[in-house]
Amino acid sequence: MNLSSAKKGILNLFSVNEKYLSGAFARRTALFFAFLGLLGFIIALYLTVEHYRGLSVNCIVLSGCDKVLSSSYSEMFGVPLALIGSIYYFFIFSASLFFLFRHSKKFLMAALLVTPVGFLASVWFVVLQFFIIKSICFYCMVSAFLSTTLFLAAGFVLFKLKSKAGKNL
Repeated sequence: MNLSSAKKGILNLFSVNEKYLSGAFARRTALFFAFLGLLGFIIALYLTVEHYRGLSVNCIVLSGCDKVLSSSYSEMFGVPLALIGSIYYFFIFSASLFFLFRHSKKFLMAALLVTPVGFLASVWFVVLQFFIIKSICFYCMVSAFLSTTLFLAAGFVLFKLKSKAGKNL
């Protein structure tokens, strides 16, 4: 397999005809994404606000939130990762709402296609917590669960859309 055929395969994976992105299934998907996006946004916004206020974050279940959120890994180029997470989740939430209220399929497709970014970031942050920082942040783990769920759901939806498109050829 050469590089050109690998590139075509990856592009083919993400090329879904948007005409199949309609109906009750698409609405349920958008509602699910909006709900998870809103939850993630609330958590990430809380962490962002506490970061800029300079306050400690109270961990509900675990006791490592402060260690994780004050580590050198909690910022990238001086920007708190929680702020980047807020933007990510707000995008998922907003794009889903645009689909629901404006019937813009491109926004839901964008929400589906951006989920690998959140998933890969979450995998890296979980690795950092377990093996480098050696503390676990409850809020960060909830965020990782949300982004993983979004990624898996997006994969399921894209697979379903691909199979639906294949049947109608």
